[in-house]
Amino acid sequence: MLKRPSDRKQLLAELLKLDQYALLCERAKGLARQLKAQILLLEQSLTSNEKQLEQRQAIAAARKSLEAERDQLQARHQCDRPRLRLHPDRNLHAFPQRSLRNPH
Repeated sequence: MLKRPSDRKQLLAELLKLDQYALLCERAKGLARQLKAQILLLEQSLTSNEKQLEQRQAIAAARKSLEAERDQLQARHQCDRPRLRLHPDRNLHAFPQRSLRNPH
């Protein structure tokens, strides 16, 4: 019943079903590669989404600023409207020119 060390190793591997562990190890390595690829794609998608969010926030801030400027111009227009109606020849050049950039 004395066997060589390689035979004993083979017998022990068969008893412990080490070949199944080797197969499981290979499957786990393949799954790990797939998951790493998915993580890379998700990170790239996240980076793209973060850039879009930054752009959206900048656009929202610009919109808010433009809406405030529009409201200011509309208020000025409402103030100037009665003066335009009262002016006899409706000569628009009779009023001082106002800069749109500096409302005062």
